[in-house]
Amino acid sequence: MSIKDHYEAARKELLDLGLRNSLLNYRHSSARGVCVRGESSSEIYDLLTRKEKAMSFVPRKGLEVDLSPHLTNARQRLEDLPKWPGQVASDKELADYLKVVSNSIDKVVHAVSSLPPRVEEAISRSVTSE
Repeated sequence: MSIKDHYEAARKELLDLGLRNSLLNYRHSSARGVCVRGESSSEIYDLLTRKEKAMSFVPRKGLEVDLSPHLTNARQRLEDLPKWPGQVASDKELADYLKVVSNSIDKVVHAVSSLPPRVEEAISRSVTSE
C-alpha cells in the first residue's frame, strides 16, 4: 500500500458520514435554524459569503412575544369597571359614579396602550406588506 493510499484511508476514517453528522443530515428545528421560503439557497449563500452582505429575517406570521399577560391585564381592568347602580338618587351620586367609571376606563386604555418596547418592536417587525 502506498503513502497516498494510507493517506486516503486515514482521511476517510476521519470523515463522519454517519447519521449523527448534523452538517450532512440537517433537520429543520426552530431552535437551531431559520426556515427561509421563497428564496434560492444559492442566492442566499452568494449574498452571505461572496458579497458579504448582512441579512435580517422578519416573521411572517405571529409574534415572538406573548401578548397574553397584556390582554389578561386589560380584561381584568374591564371587569373592574363599576356596575351601574340601577337608580341614581341625586346628580352628585351620578357625578361620583361617572368619575369612578372615567378613572376605570382610563386604566383600561392605559393597560392596552402601554405595551413594553419589546412588544411594540415585535409588532412593527411582524407587519409586512403582502
